[in-house]
Amino acid sequence: VVYNGTGTNVDLESLEIGATYHFAVYEYNVGANNNPDYLTSCSLKGSASTATTPAVQTTIIGATNIQATKVTINFTKGNGASRLILMRENEPVNKLPQDYSKYTYNSGFGLGNNLGDGNYVVLISGGTGNFTVTGLKPLTTYHISAFEFNGSATPAYLRDIPAVYNFTTTDVPEASTPTTPSS
Repeated sequence: VVYNGTGTNVDLESLEIGATYHFAVYEYNVGANNNPDYLTSCSLKGSASTATTPAVQTTIIGATNIQATKVTINFTKGNGASRLILMRENEPVNKLPQDYSKYTYNSGFGLGNNLGDGNYVVLISGGTGNFTVTGLKPLTTYHISAFEFNGSATPAYLRDIPAVYNFTTTDVPEASTPTTPSS
């Protein structure tokens, strides 16, 4: 029994990835001696499956249009329904998305969810192509990791061997060191 009450829905937790669950809903009244009297001749039955982990990871093709404060990242999707891309400044990505956790992204670096240690979600996408990340620092190396996933409310991530890539932003155009006039 996963629910006993008068409500019309129930949230289930701690389900396994890629598993099928079968359900039956029964009406009942409390009978003699305070025991339930179930209506077994008319029940609602069904089944549902949780999301499976994808088998083919995203591929990061590279970075183009690398500038001092923005970059375009090019990628192809794996076989998941969507993909999540993390980005970290100066160090390789060192956090993994957690199964059943839903994240918020923002293509402005540092504005999406931080999974810890400066690992920011910069994209969640259902397609293939490219996206631009803004808010970068000049002459700074950034590291990217990409993860395929299935499921939207309770995603199952392919966390083994993520796609990785790194690039360094350019200097600010026409940057110069201020000088003090000689006296």
